[in-house]
Amino acid sequence: MNNVPLAKLYPEAAKKQMAMRKRMEKKVLNKKVATNFMKAMTTKIASPVRMPKPSKKALPLTKEEGVGRIMAMKGLQRNAKMKLVNRIRMGAMSPRRVVKVARVLSRLNAPSYRINM
Repeated sequence: MNNVPLAKLYPEAAKKQMAMRKRMEKKVLNKKVATNFMKAMTTKIASPVRMPKPSKKALPLTKEEGVGRIMAMKGLQRNAKMKLVNRIRMGAMSPRRVVKVARVLSRLNAPSYRINM
């Protein structure tokens, strides 16, 4: 009794199991065909020579560069520009931070943000 294959004892179950196995093999084969087809369709682009990555750290601005950037901003009024430039020259704030503040001020003074009363 122990050496009898289960397929002989339960022929219906064996047929269902074989049918299920064939369906699964067909699905796997279809997946392989699809992936191979997609691989053939896509072209491989040769990777360029490794370029040096830009550093994450922001580069420092010199005082002259900061003053030049502030003076070039059109949205700032003249007295605001002078106050910001004095902050850079006195060393009260770093040039990068002052330029950041100047950008915000120039955006706030831009005509699109002004409220007509």
